[in-house]
Amino acid sequence: MDQNPSPVKKRNGNSIVNWLELPDHVVSLISNKLIQIKDYIQFGSVCQPWHSIYTENRHHISQQLPFLMITTELNLSDEKTRSFYNVVEKKILNFKVRVHQNRIIVGSSHGWLVSIFRGNKRFISLLNPFLSVNNQIRLPYVRSKNFTDYDILAKVVLSKNPSSNPNDFIAMAILGPSHCQLACFKAGDKAWTYLPEKYCLMMDVLYYKDQFYCVNQFGKVFAFDLNDHHNPKITTVSPEIDHNTAGNRFLVESYGELLQVCRLFRTELIGWNCRFVREYFYGGFHVFKLDPVGFKWIKMDNLEGRALFVGGNASISVLASDFPGCKPNSVYLNDDYYEKTEQDGIRPHDIAVYSLVDDAIERHSPIGSKHRIQRTIWIEPTL
Repeated sequence: MDQNPSPVKKRNGNSIVNWLELPDHVVSLISNKLIQIKDYIQFGSVCQPWHSIYTENRHHISQQLPFLMITTELNLSDEKTRSFYNVVEKKILNFKVRVHQNRIIVGSSHGWLVSIFRGNKRFISLLNPFLSVNNQIRLPYVRSKNFTDYDILAKVVLSKNPSSNPNDFIAMAILGPSHCQLACFKAGDKAWTYLPEKYCLMMDVLYYKDQFYCVNQFGKVFAFDLNDHHNPKITTVSPEIDHNTAGNRFLVESYGELLQVCRLFRTELIGWNCRFVREYFYGGFHVFKLDPVGFKWIKMDNLEGRALFVGGNASISVLASDFPGCKPNSVYLNDDYYEKTEQDGIRPHDIAVYSLVDDAIERHSPIGSKHRIQRTIWIEPTL
């Protein structure tokens, strides 16, 4: 990159403005107005002074539209890679993630992929595909007598981005095929700390207002203060939600508010052996906002222009107008459901977009995507 490029000039009446002579604090304010990560990267490539500001502020970039990590026909012949899909532009990106063939990707948090080893699923590691150095972190071995290696890890959420806080982050994990245990790990520790067993059957976990929030199968939410993670403070912050048709529950932070998204199942009787199969795409969603003062949930009829991206591995909220093509007042759901995978074999990944306003669901499959018992992952790009 040219370290001394020609000044960027703009004619303003009879004067010529040299943008490169703007004070650093003004340029920094301009950079803070950029929303999409691609614009921020282009900003940092203008010249060396602007690149320095980019480097200083890159960890403070606003919430990004997540990509969907999928398997395509190209990946089927090369199991060491995965592809990214832009759900708004409906195109597969020309960017492949190298993943060690002995690892299974199970989720993401702050742009870091969470993986387990095929041979021993108690070994957990973090990988940031957007970084070229310092992009891997190995977490301690998971020890528990309550479950086997099968489907040992349901979800891991990080309190902070390890890129900017390598020695000051906490990981919270939901463990077991039945979400039967919670565990936490603080950077620098040599082992996981396991939380009381009575806090089990948790369906989702979110880091919100300096605490971890977990929702159980009945919609009740608990807050975990892990500043002293060996002696955590646990409080109940919401009542249950009486919703018998809710199959999954997700917690999402959206502009400072805590939302609970209930995915509704529609159960159908199919097949010669009369098996019940849950078709979750057709059930829709209900979204509730927590009133912490009134200790109650308020059902939302719209999302005030926001879009929610939910799934078993991540939950993200963005302002739809910041990303052209993103549908406001909608819930985007990735296909992380496996009940029919063995019958279907290799099939396209499905994505559902549910409109709260119209109570309608749109489904589409990324062109060229393939599903071979590998879950899709929402991942937010970070720098």
